[in-house]
Amino acid sequence: MNFLDEATIEQYLPDGPISSLRRVEALYGALAEAREASNRKGEPGEFSLYLTPGELDLFVSSGEEDRVLVTARVDLTDTPSLEGVDVEPLRESFVPKLGFSRYPWGRGIDNSITRRGAKGGSDASTAQRYCLECLQRWTNGTGKEPAVGDVADEHPDGWVISALQELGMGDGTDDRLETLIEPEFPPDSPRVVATVAVRLPDEELTHPPTGDPDADGYYYPGQLHVLNAGMRARKEEKMARKNLPDSADPSQGEGACMVTGDTGRVFGTTEDPLAFFTVQHAEKFPHFSKSDSWRSHPVSSEAALLMQSGATLLEGCSDTRGAFASIPFRISGRWIVSELTISTRL
Repeated sequence: MNFLDEATIEQYLPDGPISSLRRVEALYGALAEAREASNRKGEPGEFSLYLTPGELDLFVSSGEEDRVLVTARVDLTDTPSLEGVDVEPLRESFVPKLGFSRYPWGRGIDNSITRRGAKGGSDASTAQRYCLECLQRWTNGTGKEPAVGDVADEHPDGWVISALQELGMGDGTDDRLETLIEPEFPPDSPRVVATVAVRLPDEELTHPPTGDPDADGYYYPGQLHVLNAGMRARKEEKMARKNLPDSADPSQGEGACMVTGDTGRVFGTTEDPLAFFTVQHAEKFPHFSKSDSWRSHPVSSEAALLMQSGATLLEGCSDTRGAFASIPFRISGRWIVSELTISTRL
């Protein structure tokens, strides 16, 4: 257990026995967070629990050109302009700067402006689309990300998101991305991570960037508070609105979390890494209302985020066969002293 940070385990481990599948999922999230904390320098940041850097493990290059980072470089020191696109191997040491938050359940754009492509690889035109969606859709330019739009309106540095949106929606941006990406892109359809790097006047930011810019003066999403805030807002919206129609009320309210027992704001459409719970099962909810799912399946934001953090670890440690899932785990020390296998029937 030397590779786990003890303070993080102490902070996130559920109190009491690990007696339900949701508690097992939160436990794996605590283990994943403790592993990250052992590799991280300094205290965890404001957004640490929202981030899922482990979801990029299979996209990090070991030297070959089959895994690349595609970065759209945007200059915001004056009129927003696309200055260039870098196509380079994604190094493990660079992952923290990306501020990556994966939404692994279902298709579509990730929580963060940094997004991950298909495991089967992507061609140049798909990488071009990823970059355009970073600038256009994630910033709410298409009206499909209202939570990020609210951050652009309300955050003191929201002008950064608005400027990226202006560029993304501008005439010629898509064509320029094609011109910049096509000549540099490997021909063998590598795995792709797409992001933006931003050059801006630091003195105009209410929240100073974290760390130093690169040699050309660009900051990456994980270094900018406003882009992390947009990521957080989009994630929390998913906790309350996943699979609900736009006209429905969000599934949230005040109650006791079924994982931690703490009373506070709880959500009803939080993801289940093992997919045993979905809001498609309306018979489980009062009056068959998905908006009331928080009443029968209440999960706090911290518990939901722990489950998200542990998704990759759960995937590697669980074995689903028909109607059962077997999840073994072992923790030495004072919490659990023997190996336990939980089988949950659908």
